[in-house]
Formats: sequence, structure tokens, C-alpha cells
Amino acid sequence: MGQETNAVRVSRIIDAPAASILRAVTDADRRGWAPVPVARVVSILAPRFVRLALPDGSQVAITITRQGNTRCGVQIEHMGLAANRPIADVKREWMGALAGLAEQLDAEWD
Repeated sequence: MGQETNAVRVSRIIDAPAASILRAVTDADRRGWAPVPVARVVSILAPRFVRLALPDGSQVAITITRQGNTRCGVQIEHMGLAANRPIADVKREWMGALAGLAEQLDAEWD
């Protein structure tokens, strides 16, 4: 039988338009906020959804929900984590990543 997998889901409100968040997620040059390297963008449903493939075979789904013109909810779901990967650590990494994304986008607006 295959190795068991887990998933982590985190979310945050970010004061930025959906299009800016989407660019920060899909543009490799602007993806420094991510805690792990991204192998490739699997799919995009602009400006609401992006699926990313990671080198370890796991995937990240990012959902962007508008809450006005310049504010969005961003949810990240990291799926396909190996069973031996500490879920609390991965959750902490992605919460930090969302904070980094918010800071990056805030700096772009200044």
C-alpha cells in the first residue's frame, strides 16, 4: 500500500487586489514569500485560483476570494504531504508565508 499523506490549510486576509495577489503567486521572480520552491504552475483560474506543483510531488492550491476592491481572503491548502512530515511545522511555515506575502504586497503599494 502507498505512503499515507496529509494536508494543511491556512488562510489570511490580505489588503491587496486579487490581480496583485495572483501575480505574486504566479510570477517566479515575485515568489520569494513562499517557504518552498515551486516546480511549476499546474493551473490558473484567474483571479481566483492557482495550483502549484512542488519538487517533492506535493501540490499547493491557493484560493483568492475578493472582499472589496483592495482586500482579499487568501487560503492555501498544501496537499500530498508525507505522513512523517510534522503538520504543525508545515502550518507554521505557510502562516509565515502568508504574512510575507502580505508584507511584500503592502510594500508594493507604498
